[in-house]
Amino acid sequence: MGLRKWLGRGEPEERTIDPAAYGYVPRQHIRADRAGPAPDFDVVDPLVARGNWPELAAFLRTVPMVSERRFALLTRLGNAATANDAWLRQWLAADPRSVNALCVYAESQVNKAWEIRSSDWAKNVSREQWQGFFRVLRAVPDICAAAMEPEPADPAPFIALQTAALGLRWSNDEYRKLWREISARAPHSFTATHRAWNYWRPRWYGSLELVEEFVETAIAAAPPGSVLTMNRIQMLHEEFRPKDGDERAAFDRGDRVNRALSAGIADAAAADPADIKLPYLRHWLAARLVRAGRHRESMNQFWAVGGYCGAEPWEWFDDPLDQFCAVRAETTLAWEDAGRPTS
Repeated sequence: MGLRKWLGRGEPEERTIDPAAYGYVPRQHIRADRAGPAPDFDVVDPLVARGNWPELAAFLRTVPMVSERRFALLTRLGNAATANDAWLRQWLAADPRSVNALCVYAESQVNKAWEIRSSDWAKNVSREQWQGFFRVLRAVPDICAAAMEPEPADPAPFIALQTAALGLRWSNDEYRKLWREISARAPHSFTATHRAWNYWRPRWYGSLELVEEFVETAIAAAPPGSVLTMNRIQMLHEEFRPKDGDERAAFDRGDRVNRALSAGIADAAAADPADIKLPYLRHWLAARLVRAGRHRESMNQFWAVGGYCGAEPWEWFDDPLDQFCAVRAETTLAWEDAGRPTS
C-alpha cells in the first residue's frame, strides 16, 4: 500500500523535505527495529546473542514483576527463542521452575505454532499445518500452569497464555475468566489489554459491540498516562472506518476520531516519558492526525518518536521506513501549505 492510498488521495506529487530543516531525525539514522528507546533491550540482546542465560536471568530478576518493562522483555525473549532456543533450553534445564524462563518458553511456543500455521487465510492452510499448529499450541497452557505455581501473584504466565487462548479458540466465558486473573494481578497493563482487544475483534471471537465495550471499559478504568487510548485509535481505524473512500474521509475528520485523537494526545502528555509503551501510542497519533488534517499535532508526534519507526501502523507496509518518512514529509508539507498554523 502506498502513501497516497494510505492518505486516501490521488497520484503523488514529486515533493519532499529536508528533515534537518524541520528538526527531524534523518532517514539514515532511523531504526526500523524498535518503536522507541528500549535500554533493557540493549542489555538483553547481546546476552541472548552470546547464549549467556545466567546473566540474562539475573537481569530479569532486577525488573519489577508487575511492569510493562518485564512484559516487553519476556515477549522479546520469546521472539528470540523462536529462532534459536539453545540458551533457553539450557536455562530451563538448570532452573525448571523459573517463572521467567517458562514464560519465555510459552511465548516462543506460541510463535512457533503460528509459524507452522502461517499467516495465510484459514482456507489456504493445509491439514498438516493445522495439526502442527494445534499440537504445539496445546502444550502452552501446561507450560503457563507450571509458571503459575512458584509465584501465584505473578501476572506474566497469565499474559503469556492470552495469545495461546486466541489460537485454541477459547470461549468468551473462558477468556473473561483469564482476563479477571490478569486484571487482579496487573490492572491496566498495556500488553495484556492490547492482546485482549484483539480477541474481542469481530475477526476472532467478538463483535463490534464487544470490542468497543472492552476497549472503552479498559480506558475508563485506567489512570491518565496509561497509554491505553492507543487501543481506541487502532480500533476505530481497523474496525469502524468505512470502506467507501468518501465516507472514510469524513470519518477520519469526524468528531468520533478527533475525540479519540485528542484523548490520545492527553494520555501521552500524562504518561511517564520513559514508559516503554508510550512510543506505540505516539506512532498511531502521528499517522492518524495526518488523516484528520491536524498536521502540526502530527508533527509534534513525529518529533517525539524521533529516530524510530518499528511499530504499527508503519509495520503493515512492505517498507516501514519509507512509509514513516513519506507520511512525515506529507504532514509537514501540508502544514507549510496551510501557512504554518500553530494549532
